Amino acid sequence: MTIMTKAGMDELPKWRTLRRSAAAEILLSADAMARSGVIGRELAGFDLRMTMLDTAAPVPAEIVRDAQLLVLEVRRDQPASVERLKTLVKASDRPVVAAVDNLCIEGARELLRAGASDVLPLPLTAAEVEAALDRVRGDLESAARRHAPKGRIVAVVKSVGGVGATALLTQLACLYATEEGKAGREVCLIDLDIQFGSAALYLGALPKLGLKDLIEAGGRADGALLRATTARHASGLHYVAAPPDVLPLDAVDPDQVMAILDLAAREFGTVFIDLPTNWTDWSLSALARADLVLLVAELSVASLHQARRQLDLVHQQNLEDLPLHIVMNRVERRLFQPLDLKDAERTLAAPVAYVVANDSGTMRTALDQGVPLSEINSRSRASRDLAVLADGIRTLVGAG
Repeated sequence: MTIMTKAGMDELPKWRTLRRSAAAEILLSADAMARSGVIGRELAGFDLRMTMLDTAAPVPAEIVRDAQLLVLEVRRDQPASVERLKTLVKASDRPVVAAVDNLCIEGARELLRAGASDVLPLPLTAAEVEAALDRVRGDLESAARRHAPKGRIVAVVKSVGGVGATALLTQLACLYATEEGKAGREVCLIDLDIQFGSAALYLGALPKLGLKDLIEAGGRADGALLRATTARHASGLHYVAAPPDVLPLDAVDPDQVMAILDLAAREFGTVFIDLPTNWTDWSLSALARADLVLLVAELSVASLHQARRQLDLVHQQNLEDLPLHIVMNRVERRLFQPLDLKDAERTLAAPVAYVVANDSGTMRTALDQGVPLSEINSRSRASRDLAVLADGIRTLVGAG
């Protein structure tokens, strides 16, 4: 397991795992900003940003897009300033708190009728801003629920390279997509291994478009572009291929990955993601975003040792609340073997949730042909184990 950070190998606590947090933008004129008290960078669970803006100037579109809540200075004696508030309220579902000089009951009523969620007196103080943020939090959370992605994200983590995690994932995703398709639900697999991703190869094709196109699109990416970059397997599975060229791990940042995952979760009922072996800020952010994590290992000393390190990493990053389940791959059904499942559970200090039997010949044939394992041998033990795993995932993520 290689750990990639901008600060270096010995500075693990400086990793930045991005979890979606609410951002509040405070827009004040130069005079109002000069008179305001020190508010700080965070209040009431909101990340705060302050921008100097004339009271009649239009609010930049990027600010409206990125902020979940706006605190906007309003001049009641300036019609353009009041009109700006009304326009902003109509054009956006973000709560807007008006900040006004010489606040009185009549003025507060006027601004509330104009659409303000709350009204604050100028100059601003940290205590009054915090109280206002608390008051409008309910509106913000209701809006977030209305627009939140509905799909579930299932992340696959390798204990170490070579345990067959990607092969298992492609087979699992095909099986899952077939069953979900019967209920009219779509499934997507995104190969986030930007250096050595091979999911598309195992699915039988190398599409012209893929993850690199989504990354390059940035904020322009939407549902139509996402679907244009996906290929479709005969099983009904949609998949986004890893970049055709090896990309540096720092070519991607957490915001890009989170945006892609949010977009995919809006378009598809279930989204499987294949994470790279190397950890970096954005892959940890993807892990934190998942609704379910599958840690794939095998019964070998090296794999179990690295799987334990992966579990330790999850704890070090304060991600213990993640629903993580261990999948033991390529398990031999022999009476005598160096390691067994009990050894694995002792080493990992965690239960093994699912077991997939070793059937290398059938699996290799299925991967070479880009078809589900069941088409090669539906009675194989590995096929049956994958069906059990698929049913378990459906239960865990609440599908059906």
